[in-house]
Amino acid sequence: VRLLIIIIMTGPFLSAQYYFGRNKIQYEKFNWQVMATDHFDIYFYGSNPLVYSAAIWVEEAYNELEQKFNYTLNHRVPLVVYNSHIHFQQTNVLPMQIPEGIGGFFEFIKGRVVLPFNGNLHDFRHVLRHELVHVFMQNKVHSYINDVAVQDNYSFPLWFTEGLAEWWSIGWDSQAEMLIRDALLHDHLYPLGSLDLAMTGFLMYKQGQSFLRYYEQQYGADRLRKIMEDFLEFDTFDETISAISGKDFREIMIDWELALKRETAKALQHETVPGSGIQQLTRRGSNVNPSMYRDSDGELHTIYFSNRDGFTNIYTQDIEDKKESVLVRGERTTDLESLHFLRTGLSVNKSGILAFAVQSGQRDMLKLIDLETQQTTGEFSHPKLVMIRSPKWSPSGKQIVFSAQNYDGQSDLYFWQPSTDYVIQLTNDMYDDVDPCFTDDEDMIIFSSDRGAKGMDGAADLFLMRISTKEIWFL
Repeated sequence: VRLLIIIIMTGPFLSAQYYFGRNKIQYEKFNWQVMATDHFDIYFYGSNPLVYSAAIWVEEAYNELEQKFNYTLNHRVPLVVYNSHIHFQQTNVLPMQIPEGIGGFFEFIKGRVVLPFNGNLHDFRHVLRHELVHVFMQNKVHSYINDVAVQDNYSFPLWFTEGLAEWWSIGWDSQAEMLIRDALLHDHLYPLGSLDLAMTGFLMYKQGQSFLRYYEQQYGADRLRKIMEDFLEFDTFDETISAISGKDFREIMIDWELALKRETAKALQHETVPGSGIQQLTRRGSNVNPSMYRDSDGELHTIYFSNRDGFTNIYTQDIEDKKESVLVRGERTTDLESLHFLRTGLSVNKSGILAFAVQSGQRDMLKLIDLETQQTTGEFSHPKLVMIRSPKWSPSGKQIVFSAQNYDGQSDLYFWQPSTDYVIQLTNDMYDDVDPCFTDDEDMIIFSSDRGAKGMDGAADLFLMRISTKEIWFL
């Protein structure tokens, strides 16, 4: 799976490696250490206690996947853990630039698994298990190829390899349910193996996950294993799955889609669709994380991220006439290296000052811009804070609360007063505290966190904190 990505990206990388944004910059020199478990060598740096949890989780996953695949690895697996995505993007395991949407990878040549910690333990364990499915599948498939001494040029469809990695790593989750329902309702559930599906990116993972969930429920996990054992007896993957299932693959896909429609219709029978008062503001590209504000004339605007021209920019748009303009052009200069398209938000105070996070060099900074003059009015960064997310102004427009991940990967909440540059850390633990906002009296903040009872299952709850005492209550 990852080898395909390497082949596709190598050409552009080599031809444009001397232009900004195409070459990889390694800002940090990591002091690597190694922890050995029964089957893994875990490479890590810093003092993040995550490595001890990772050691437990990889061995648990190994024992489970050994049974699922009916296969035992004959070598140790190198596992490289980075404490943040910014650090992960500096890896020299792959020579090319790693997009922000990549949450980890399995490198075929030396069999290394490489992944970052984004601050969320559930997400980290999920990606860890996902990549280990690739490790087992790659080794099992190639053991059969080597046994019959045929040329190693067989590849499974990407929807199958990524779908299996999702299904056997996390099972069926709410994110998959959401994406598949949306695809059904808006008529973009594409045929498996189609070019349209391959171009969707993450939806391909989830459609594969959904199909293999249905397939295992109907035909059993032993048939999934048999696909990976008998594939050399057939000319195509479609022939393989048809023969092993005893039913034409196209008919199985029709049955799967019909089952999905029945499930979705039952689940949504009491739901309503958006009414006539809803208006669509944007149509091109992906447009995310909007925030509302009024200009000096009282006109209502929205401000949001968009990647419609191939780069991530910040746009402003008048709500009435829908006229839009680019406020910040990202990913073109070193001081605006990345706007973290899907990882952060925007906030505008009542004076029209925009606060947003941006990667500038080896770490993120908070940047303040006056929307009327489009001039920078303030900046904040700290050597120990690597990634910053979702800044939020207080109702008075005088202070900001935000989430940040430090060098060791820990994600906490911080308070900043731009006028005095006063900063305090509000939380200090391994929980993933994100998306904070002030209460109206500015004495407390509300935030989302996985510190609840089901946090390790992926659940996030709302919590209330008193800023003066740092006391936290479940909300």
